[in-house]
Amino acid sequence: MPVVLLAVLAITVLVSLVAFADESIREKCIFEIRKIRMGDHYRLLSSGLVHGDIFHLFFNMYALYLFGSQFIYFSSPVFFAVMYFVGLAAGSLLTLFVHQNDFFYRALGASGAVSAIVFGTVIFDPHLEIMIFPIPIGIPAYIFGLLFLLYSMYGMKAANDNIGHTAHLGGAVAGYVFTAIAYFGAFSATLPFSAIPAAAFLGLGIYQFGFKK
Repeated sequence: MPVVLLAVLAITVLVSLVAFADESIREKCIFEIRKIRMGDHYRLLSSGLVHGDIFHLFFNMYALYLFGSQFIYFSSPVFFAVMYFVGLAAGSLLTLFVHQNDFFYRALGASGAVSAIVFGTVIFDPHLEIMIFPIPIGIPAYIFGLLFLLYSMYGMKAANDNIGHTAHLGGAVAGYVFTAIAYFGAFSATLPFSAIPAAAFLGLGIYQFGFKK
């Protein structure tokens, strides 16, 4: 496993586990509109170090583990690190925009960062088979990505937990767009499958922001 991926996994898991035991750490890191607008801008990034529960932590870290090595293989450790933090920031900024008037909105998790890596990997190898227990067959990366988006869409509409579902979309778009630009040759070589997420982003964006009642 690449050192940079191992470091991100280890730090995130460690801080999340400590935060499970110490509520004050979770409160200092969590994304909260009111406190960010009061000046706690560090929460745009620190929220990626804490998670809602052990399942939330496992889901994010397992997805990062599945896609992270492939992303680094096709790009570089430096580009992985850059895109991880770009995805985290993009997810938080989109969340801040969408919920800007909901002062008590709170969210947490590395969803934006993980989404950036997931959809960046789709650029390189949309047919990469992902094994998910207990499904006995591999799922192509672009299908996994679409399922990830559907889960995000449901969470954004339900809004019944503190998981940063809006951040999924922000991070996914950032990872997809920046990777496609930086590695346009790879994007072109894997068409039309590498373009499927773009259509999904457009549809989700229209659904979420264009037809609000």
